[in-house]
Amino acid sequence: THKSPWLCLTCGSVHCGRYVNGHAKIHQENHANHMVCIDSSLVAFCYVCDDNVINDTPDGRIQAVRTVMLERERVLDPSVGGLEPPSKLMKTSTASEDNASAPLPKLAGLRNLGNTCFMNSVLQSLSNIQDFCFYFRHLPAIAPPCNGKKANQYHTRQSKPEDVCLVEEFRKIISDLTEAKATAISPDALFSALWKVAPCFRGYQQQDAHEFMRYLLDRLHHELATLVNGEQQDESTTIINRLFGGMLRNEVDCLECRQKYVKHDPFLDLSLGIPERFAQRRGRPKEAGVCHLKDCIAHFCDMEELAESEQYQCERCRQRQRSTKKFYLRDLPPVLCLHLKRFRYAMAARSKLDLFVQFPLEGLDLKEFLSPNLDTTKLSTVYDLAAVVVHHGSGVGSGHYTAYGLSARAGGWFHFNDSTVTCSSADAVSNSKAYLLYYLQRPLASSSKS
Repeated sequence: THKSPWLCLTCGSVHCGRYVNGHAKIHQENHANHMVCIDSSLVAFCYVCDDNVINDTPDGRIQAVRTVMLERERVLDPSVGGLEPPSKLMKTSTASEDNASAPLPKLAGLRNLGNTCFMNSVLQSLSNIQDFCFYFRHLPAIAPPCNGKKANQYHTRQSKPEDVCLVEEFRKIISDLTEAKATAISPDALFSALWKVAPCFRGYQQQDAHEFMRYLLDRLHHELATLVNGEQQDESTTIINRLFGGMLRNEVDCLECRQKYVKHDPFLDLSLGIPERFAQRRGRPKEAGVCHLKDCIAHFCDMEELAESEQYQCERCRQRQRSTKKFYLRDLPPVLCLHLKRFRYAMAARSKLDLFVQFPLEGLDLKEFLSPNLDTTKLSTVYDLAAVVVHHGSGVGSGHYTAYGLSARAGGWFHFNDSTVTCSSADAVSNSKAYLLYYLQRPLASSSKS
């Protein structure tokens, strides 16, 4: 049968249904030591713990089985992405990275728990934002409600989502990365908590780093609004909103009566499409040149006519009319996170835009995209790069994520590749094909001098 097959990791026998048909459960009851099984989505499960398995054996046996299963699936279906080794996916940008392959004692890496590079790259990027890390390092430990039971490091199937405190697990990871007592830290407790509160991230398939970052910041934001001091806080005052929160001015014009409608939309990050003149793979005009980050920002802000299904309900015309939309930046956040939309989904086809987008390491000035009549003399519009997340490979559901971060503690740029941290350079960073960009707003005095 092909219905929910589970592989026993002790003897290799296959049984359908962990609980549905009961065959895998009967096998475990007849063989008490055969307690761990794995399914086709690479999720391992322990009957004794009655929970998914996060950790691996010291010699990595579970990960070895996952690799064999994926390689077998790729032979049968070449479109399936696999656990591709980073060495095959990444091209070294400079000789300085080649000569600095040894882990550095000053900075800690994060162990890969099975295709968790999407999570590791985002965590390392956030760990290089000083104000963000300072807040969580000095945040008191938060104990989630345990209903009278002894607190456990991991979150079991019996625990409820409201009992899981992602803020506490994130605080521990940031503290461990800051202290860097080990060359590599295991984020298994955070990953276990994530599985409980966000079922979409369960399993060991490759996930999207941007989707993870969005969920993480949103979850931290809402938990901080309710958990800190045990009282309901004003959501606008959380560290997430104070650092990442910005505001867009959204102008909609009715093309029939010329009525203008203005509303303001909050954001924690901006998803930027790559202009079609650069994205074309065939017949691309030579005059298109190199795509710059400002081209993507301008494309996001440019006026566009809304599709028929999105036409605005004009109050003056009292019906839906042809209309245009244009964005301006109204409030600039201290930390500007930009997401380049490299993955495209059309019907059953999925593809990646592996196009190089040039971005500045220093001096990204957003003055030209601000709302009209804003007083820029009291506002810093210049940003400097703090971290970059890069997706290596061509597959949407495969490939590998790494990150570059400008470490204030260690000094200079570093490359974070799961458990390995190496020295990098400004050239290596600027030549990377960025997926996520984290920019820090310059202080007003420094911005005006530049």
